[in-house]
Amino acid sequence: MPGTFYLLFLLLAVLGGIGAQRSVTIVEEDDPALDFSKTFTWQRFENPQWIGGDNFVNDYWHGGAAVAVSLAGASITLTFNGSYIAYYGDMNSDHGRIKVTVDGVDNIVNSFRQGGAAQQQLLFHQNVDADVPNHVITLTCLEAKQISFDYFAYMPAEPGSNFSDTANSSPSAINPSQSQQSEDTPAGGTPLADAKTTSGSMANQTSIIIASMFAALGWSLALVFLFLLLRLRRRRKDTTTLPYHEGSGDVLASFATSHTPSVYPSQYPSTTVTHSRSASNERPLTKQEMLIP
Repeated sequence: MPGTFYLLFLLLAVLGGIGAQRSVTIVEEDDPALDFSKTFTWQRFENPQWIGGDNFVNDYWHGGAAVAVSLAGASITLTFNGSYIAYYGDMNSDHGRIKVTVDGVDNIVNSFRQGGAAQQQLLFHQNVDADVPNHVITLTCLEAKQISFDYFAYMPAEPGSNFSDTANSSPSAINPSQSQQSEDTPAGGTPLADAKTTSGSMANQTSIIIASMFAALGWSLALVFLFLLLRLRRRRKDTTTLPYHEGSGDVLASFATSHTPSVYPSQYPSTTVTHSRSASNERPLTKQEMLIP
């Protein structure tokens, strides 16, 4: 059976490799791939981040730091090849609106939050055509209120790989008329509890479905191999039995019979002995005749 286990581990490794091919690329605020507008200075913030009073948060910014600006017209641009893009920043009561432009299409996002600071929020995300090279996303500050850039996250894909996942590629952003956001909903229309995600949970729905299918297949194969192994062991155990004694239908009875000591008449006197006598010579037996020599 060792060969069976080796085959199982090899299969699981292959399935894991297929799932790992769709990793998420994180672009932090200090990545050289980012193009900052030259006429505006972005301010850098690092952990621990002060959020008012005596309160500091050690993991407020993803990767340890972020940049922010409060000048209209300041921008950040990223060019990428992929099938999905997401923008993360923080929200606060002094934050304002952001124009998110993807491949020339503008979307308005509001990072204002009446309830105060909220870290690492999913402010915008969109599927794009993986077969089209060099997608461009640009963040532009629209007013004299602070906006932050924590990081981009995108699903890499080579153009021409036929791995497009953009049947519904409409962005998740707010309407320009929505200048105010409720405390429970960020700019992308996603509840704050759901928007607070890590980089490992940023795959789109199709990637999650594919990974789930491979995981289910792997576990199913593991259970099948385990069942076959247990069945084989049980079959081997059933074929090992005690030896059968001919003439006896019960093994234990045969064993008891074969170990019963033999009794011979010469060792023990008999109390009654019947002799064959003719009818004409009938008389009582004497004591000597009743004894066995």
